[in-house]
Amino acid sequence: MRQPDNAEVTIRDLEELLGLEKEHLTFTIWYLREKSFVVRSDNGRFAITAAGVDAYESAEAPQPYTKAVAQLH
Repeated sequence: MRQPDNAEVTIRDLEELLGLEKEHLTFTIWYLREKSFVVRSDNGRFAITAAGVDAYESAEAPQPYTKAVAQLH
């Protein structure tokens, strides 16, 4: 959102950002591409689509652990 003209990331960027190896991202990237939430550009970088932003925005935000635990009691 801060750089809409340069909103693409490489698989290496994702690995570093998420602290995961490429092998652990393969299925997730495949799934996101199949759902049209991300696209892969000609230069091999990934970018979120409008559908991906909408899905992210509509997803329920996770509750902090302490709040979730308090609700159980």
